[in-house]
Amino acid sequence: MSLNFKVYLFVLISIFALITPAYSGQYIYIAPERLAYAYPLEEDIQIIGYLRNLSDGALLDIMVSLQLPDGTYRYLNPALEFHPAKVNLLTKFPFVAVPTADLFALNATKLFNPPKTEGDKDVPVSEMPPGRYVFTTTLSGAASDRSEVAFFIVAKELLPSIVTTPNPVIDSIDLPYGAPGDVVTVTGRNFRGKPDVVDTALVSQLMVKVTQAGLEGQVVNVNEDGSELAFQLPQQAVNGPVVVHVHVPYWVETPTNRDLIPMSVVLSSNEFPFWVQPRIEGFDVQQIAPAQGVVITGKNFYADKPEGNIISFDGIRATVTAATETSLNVTVPYLGDSQKNVAVVAATSGIASDPFYISYVPINATSLIPRRVVAGSTATIYGRGFSATQEENQVFVNNVPVKVTSATETQIVFQTDNATPSGYVTVSVKGFEYRTDFYLTILPVW
Repeated sequence: MSLNFKVYLFVLISIFALITPAYSGQYIYIAPERLAYAYPLEEDIQIIGYLRNLSDGALLDIMVSLQLPDGTYRYLNPALEFHPAKVNLLTKFPFVAVPTADLFALNATKLFNPPKTEGDKDVPVSEMPPGRYVFTTTLSGAASDRSEVAFFIVAKELLPSIVTTPNPVIDSIDLPYGAPGDVVTVTGRNFRGKPDVVDTALVSQLMVKVTQAGLEGQVVNVNEDGSELAFQLPQQAVNGPVVVHVHVPYWVETPTNRDLIPMSVVLSSNEFPFWVQPRIEGFDVQQIAPAQGVVITGKNFYADKPEGNIISFDGIRATVTAATETSLNVTVPYLGDSQKNVAVVAATSGIASDPFYISYVPINATSLIPRRVVAGSTATIYGRGFSATQEENQVFVNNVPVKVTSATETQIVFQTDNATPSGYVTVSVKGFEYRTDFYLTILPVW
C-alpha cells in the first residue's frame, strides 16, 4: 500500500469512523447541513436548525460559537457574522419552530479575525482553512439546552462524492412516547440519504438504522422522499433519545493498482427525546396500608420532578415525595375499610404502566410509645384503621399475644407481662393483620 493511500485512508477514517458528535437535546438544534465540505470552499455552508417545545414570549439567551481548526473560537452576532468577541443573542435570531429550516449561510465573508492594530475593526478571513470545526449553540434563560456538532473541510481530492449526502434531521415523533414493541413514526428530512451518489454495486449496503436510548429498533418503513420512517421500539427500551443513522457506502481505491475497498459513512441525526412506558416491578413491602410510606421500584419513571409521576391505587391518586428513573417514594392513600388486592398504575409523559397488584390492609400503625418497657408496663400504638371496640383489636409481640387494655380508631393500649418477649409488634383488627416495623424491647428487672 502506498504512502499516499495510507494518508488518504487515514484522513477518511479520521473523519468518518472516529467522529463522536454530540447532538441537541430537548429544545434546540443547530448544525451544518452536511458532515464534510471540499477545500477550497466553493459553496456556502448552510446552517439548519429549530427551536421547539418553548412557550411564546419565553425569554431566551442564545450563544452560538464556531471553533476553528486552530482551537480558537468565533461567536455569532446579530448580523450573523462570526467574530472573536462573545455575543449573547436575546432576540431577532432567525429561528423557526419545527420543522427544521435553513437559518443562514456560513462562508469566509462571515468569519472574522481580530484586528492587528488596537482600535481597528475585525478582519474577514480570506478563506476557511481545512480541518475540523465545531459548531456549538448554548440556550439559557427560560430553558437550558446545548447543541454541538462537528464538521470538516477537507481537500477535494480526498473526499468521495457521498459527502454531499446531507445529515438526517428529526423534526417530530408522533407520539414521543410508547411501549416496548410499539411502532413509532418519525418525521424529518434526509432519512434516505442520496442514493443517486451511491455506486449501483453498493446500493444494497445503503442502510437506515434507528436507535432509541442506544438500542437499535427495527425499521419498518421509510417513505420515498426520506421525510418519514417508522420503527419498532425494542423490547428492552428505556427512556432516552431517538437517533436516525444513515449508513452510506462508497469505494476507496488505491492510486497504484486501483483496487477497490468498500467503506461506509454513518450520518447521524439530532437526538430527539423519547419516553417509554413505565413499568412497576415491585414494592419494598409485602402489603400496604393507608398513610404508609412505600418505595415502588421499576423502570422509566420521571426523575426530574416527583410530580411528573402520577401513581394511582385502584384509581385513587397518591402523593409522590421523591423519584428516580427506577424508584418512587409514595404515600399510600386511604382505600377503604376492607382488605383487598389493589391495582397500582404509574403514568409518566402521557403513558401508563400495566397494573401491579399488591395486598391492601385497612390499618396502619405510625408509632409505638414507648419502645422500651419492663414487664407489666403498657405501651401505645398510634395509627388509623383500628376498632373502637376493644375486643376487635389484637396485639402480638414476637408472635406472642399481649392484653389490649383500651382502644380507639387511632390508638391501641396494650399491657405486657412476664411472658412477653422482645420483638416486632403486629396488630390485628377484625382479623386483618398488620405487621409493623416497631421493635419492643422488654427490659430486665434487677
